[in-house]
Parts: sequence; C-alpha cells; structure tokens
Amino acid sequence: MKQVLCSVFVWMLAAVCAGAQTFPALHDVAVSAGSSLNIRAQPTVASARVGTLAHGQTGIEVTAADPSGNWGRINHQGM
Repeated sequence: MKQVLCSVFVWMLAAVCAGAQTFPALHDVAVSAGSSLNIRAQPTVASARVGTLAHGQTGIEVTAADPSGNWGRINHQGM
C-alpha cells in the first residue's frame, strides 16, 4: 500500500509533531470551515497535490512524522 505525505500547516497534525508520539494514531482535520488540507506526494509544498482532506474529517491515520515536525505520513483511501 502506497503512503502519501501531507502538509501539517494546520492544527490537525500540530499535536503529532509537538513531541513524542506513538504511531499509528488517528487524528481529525482542524482547518477553517470551507478550507481543506492538501495531501502531497512528497514532503514539500512544491510536490504534486494528490488529494485533499476536508474540514471536520475524522479518523485520519497518521503513520509517521518527519524529523522537522512539519510533515506527517498518512494512509488515505488505500494510498
């Protein structure tokens, strides 16, 4: 199963990257109403967007965070 990385420039994954975290863990999307979180193929804003997570979406499986704490790897729709 291919995993994709998503940007964590939102509150959803801030807690994941704030300290020691056990993975995998389920998290909710916490962006402004009407906004979404981009899912990217690689941990960079220049990377191709491969999907989005909607405001209020729940149960997102985060499987790892990178050392910088700015990105999290997720399982989403079989990827």
